[in-house]
Amino acid sequence: MKALYAALDTFATEAKQRKSQQQFSLLLAVGQKYILRELRAYYSTLQDEEEDRRANIARLEGTFKRPVSAAVCRQLNAFRRNGMTGEILVRNLTDLRIEHGLDQHGTLDRDHITKSEEQPHIICTEALV
Repeated sequence: MKALYAALDTFATEAKQRKSQQQFSLLLAVGQKYILRELRAYYSTLQDEEEDRRANIARLEGTFKRPVSAAVCRQLNAFRRNGMTGEILVRNLTDLRIEHGLDQHGTLDRDHITKSEEQPHIICTEALV
C-alpha cells in the first residue's frame, strides 16, 4: 500500500511540474522562431531616433510569440524559405497581422480547454501486478 501512495505522490508531483512547464513555455513553430530571431536582429540595427519602427517591431514580436493558426504558420514558413529579413520582413508581417486580424482574435486561445482535458490521467494495467 505504501508503494501505491508513493507512486501516486510521484505522479502528482510530475503532473504539477509538467502543467507548469506547459503554461509557461512557448511552443513556437519553426517559422515563428525564424521571424522572431530576424525581428530581434533588425531591432538591434535600428538607431535610437527610429522609435516608431522599434515600437512596430515590438508589437509584431508580441503578436507572433503567441500561438497562431495554421494559415499564418504557412505564411511564416514561406517568409523563412524566401529568406526575408529587415524592413521587407517587417512590412510583410504587418500586412499579415492586419490581414488575419491577429491583434483582435486571430491567436489561438488555450482557455477553451476543458477541465477534463487539462487533468492528467492515471492508467493502470494488469501488467503491474
